[in-house]
Amino acid sequence: MKLTNGRAGILAAMVAGGILLSQSPSATAQSQRAPADDENSFVSRALDFGILNISSWIFQGVNESGQITFDFAGKPLKGYSKSQRLDFEAAKAEGELRRISGGGLYIQKGTLSGSVKIWLEKGQKSQSLLTSEVIRVEELANRDRLVLTFPGAVNFAGQDDQNLRAGSGTFVFVGKPNQPKGFAGGELKGGVKGSVKTFGGKTNAINTIDTGALQLIPAEATFDFVFPGAFTFSQVATISGPNGSETRTITFSGTKGEFKIPNETTGTVRPIRSATVEGRVRITIKSVAPGQDEPLEITAEGDRLTMDEAGEMRLVGNIRLESDTLSYRRTGSSEVLYIQFNDLMEVVKYGSKGNPSKVEIEKKEDGG
Repeated sequence: MKLTNGRAGILAAMVAGGILLSQSPSATAQSQRAPADDENSFVSRALDFGILNISSWIFQGVNESGQITFDFAGKPLKGYSKSQRLDFEAAKAEGELRRISGGGLYIQKGTLSGSVKIWLEKGQKSQSLLTSEVIRVEELANRDRLVLTFPGAVNFAGQDDQNLRAGSGTFVFVGKPNQPKGFAGGELKGGVKGSVKTFGGKTNAINTIDTGALQLIPAEATFDFVFPGAFTFSQVATISGPNGSETRTITFSGTKGEFKIPNETTGTVRPIRSATVEGRVRITIKSVAPGQDEPLEITAEGDRLTMDEAGEMRLVGNIRLESDTLSYRRTGSSEVLYIQFNDLMEVVKYGSKGNPSKVEIEKKEDGG
């Protein structure tokens, strides 16, 4: 679509609820939402949608459908959509707007390109920022789902220093118009790295990720991390116990895996609710056990791993255990090593059971 230069004199054109005004630069959309008489801007009559700092444009409205197609460029464009609770900045914006009652507009389908920034819930505690060279925006017809797609490299920055980087991906948000939108899931590919924090009444955890692909799935009681390929996943949990705050560190690597991280905000909740990993699996654990002054450090390997909601982690097949007190190895596909955690993520018991040998060690309260 060829763009028309918008700097030849003052032009005001109304179309299906939108106003285009041109000539001089205008204020940024993020710091000042544009009134209808700001120049170089395209603003809805309801002032719920606007694109500012336009240098060239083309748009067309169809009254019967309530649709407006648009193609704007700026240095850069600055825009907002109040009902979608997003602000944006880009060199170019094109796509389809949809008219709503009261003279409002929203992005039904659009592509932002050129040093794109999208803020969700800007200025709120839940603010997050997405940056990429291209971001596609789509809102489904019933307006309860917003989809952001990144065909190229993307950076995500959320509250409390949360961050993720990837080669491409998709995020989905749900929520009614003009209401906060909750994260409903996402998929990232291509060198996924970063950290996601999780919080509870007595547990805060930093979850660090290094993998080729990641699926994020929020559930009723957990936030699921799904790794379809090789990965390293590390969690550093700060837990408030009877003796004050203590730190537990555990790192997993494998060929694929799934972790359920609790999203409860009250009570004492183990910061890894359950896990399934295929391998060769390797884990390292640094934990302060009951009655111990020094942290317990364990490195273990196996062919596969499970951790149930009771806190028992089981490594199965060709197991290996190294700790500060022993070195243990046993070959065979059915050999099992177990590590028992309590809700404070303390290692309270670990060992192996098998024939003809049996090795089992319990950490005693007195450290013996």
